[in-house]
Amino acid sequence: MLGVAAFALFFSTLTDSPLGATLGALAVLVGAAWADFTTKDVTS
Repeated sequence: MLGVAAFALFFSTLTDSPLGATLGALAVLVGAAWADFTTKDVTS
């Protein structure tokens, strides 16, 4: 979660829109969760 907060802070420096920074951080969170899910062996 600290990494997501760091991305949100980074995105907030790139844009003047708080909503844009929030959605960017949410996209990072979803992408990280998706990447973690796809790398796990779900057959065992």
